[in-house]
Amino acid sequence: MMDRDGVLNRHIVDGYVVEPSDFELIDIVLDAAIVAQRAGAALVVVTNQGVIGRELARESDVMVIHALLLAALSEKGIVVDGIYACPHHPLAPDPAQRDCRCRKPKPGLILAAARDLNLDLTRSVFIGDQPSDIEAARAAGIGDDRILLVGQDVDMDTDPAQFVLNAL
Repeated sequence: MMDRDGVLNRHIVDGYVVEPSDFELIDIVLDAAIVAQRAGAALVVVTNQGVIGRELARESDVMVIHALLLAALSEKGIVVDGIYACPHHPLAPDPAQRDCRCRKPKPGLILAAARDLNLDLTRSVFIGDQPSDIEAARAAGIGDDRILLVGQDVDMDTDPAQFVLNAL
C-alpha cells in the first residue's frame, strides 16, 4: 500500500494536486512496485483527498487525476489493484465532510482495502511521506518493519524505528 501525493506523484508545497497539469509521476517507488507485483503482491493507493471536502476540487476532478496516475503506471507495467481516497477534511465548509473514519491518520482506508482485497496486514507494507501515513499504518496493524517513509523533507531522527528514504 502507498500514499499518492509525495510518493507516486510530486507533492506541491503549500498546494494541492487538483488539475491534470499538477500531476507529475515520481519514479522512486516504481521499481519496488514492479518487484512487489511480480511477487504477487497487491498494489493499493491509500490517499487523503481533502480537496473534495474543502471544495477546492470535485470528486470528478480527483478521478481524472487518478486516471492519469493509473495510465502512467500502466505504461511502466504496473497495475493498481485499488485506489482508496478519503474526501473529508477537518476544515471543510460542510460539517458533514469534517469528521470520518477514513482520513489518515485513522486506519479506515487501509482496513477497507484489506477487507475488500483480502489482504493480510501483518504481511503488508506501507509507503508514505507524512507522519499521518505512519500512524494510519500502525493503527491498522502494519508493523514498523514494514513501513517506509519517503520524501523531500524527511527528518531521519523523527522515528528511528522507521525505514527512511530521503531521496525525492
